[in-house]
Amino acid sequence: MPAETGKVYECTICGNVVKVINGSYGTLVCCGQDMELTEDE
Repeated sequence: MPAETGKVYECTICGNVVKVINGSYGTLVCCGQDMELTEDE
């Protein structure tokens, strides 16, 4: 699933949080696994 502009993603291992400024195809990866979409915006 591509990263969507304005969405917030979090790493369930280390807790890093990323807000997407310019979405595109591909996935966000941290600590060797895909980051999960959160409800925060």
